[in-house]
Amino acid sequence: MPIPVPAQTALISAFTAGIITLVIEYAAKPRLEARKDRIVEHQRAHREMLSRLLGLTKDLMPVITLSFPGPGWEMAKAALDANREQCNQLYNEFVKFQESLGKRQQKTVATLLLSVPTRVKTLDFIVFMYESSGIIDEEKKRLGPGEKLPMAPTIEGLVYAMIEDIAAAYTALQLSRARPWSYHFRLRHLIRRHEEVQQGLLGHQPPTVNDQAAASS
Repeated sequence: MPIPVPAQTALISAFTAGIITLVIEYAAKPRLEARKDRIVEHQRAHREMLSRLLGLTKDLMPVITLSFPGPGWEMAKAALDANREQCNQLYNEFVKFQESLGKRQQKTVATLLLSVPTRVKTLDFIVFMYESSGIIDEEKKRLGPGEKLPMAPTIEGLVYAMIEDIAAAYTALQLSRARPWSYHFRLRHLIRRHEEVQQGLLGHQPPTVNDQAAASS
């Protein structure tokens, strides 16, 4: 007995639907699952970066006391030592999820995060210069309580610039392309401010050991 046309149509539709389901199940689904896992991983790395940046803005504040000899100097060194590795790894951690961000956002955050290790290295150089030359010991004897080192403006400028870079990266990472005007305006502002800070620091280059010896004599 021949199968009625409506029944044939229903069978063909069911067969086609079954084929499509199999194609999705065995071909497209693995890619969809991989994409979902990648999105989840990016979101987790993004949240971890925000938490890390927020913590660093607080943990690095004691480094400002590098401007003072004595206990302030030692406390600042300890804070710098404790956070150096985190500062140096910020960009590498950012790379793990940067593709989930817009191109302008990626460039802004990368610029800010890559500046942080440079600030740390400069501060490390200042510490090395003072201690290897023995100048810090002389300054501890020469300066009274509450008095700052001669190059305090340079030190403080570097520390504040480092913390500002970290805070700016935190802000940039929270911007959403769903609000395009705010997104582009804030990113431009953050980069402009970063460039202004860079220009300001150029006028406060770390002096040489001879410069410091002359200042403390």
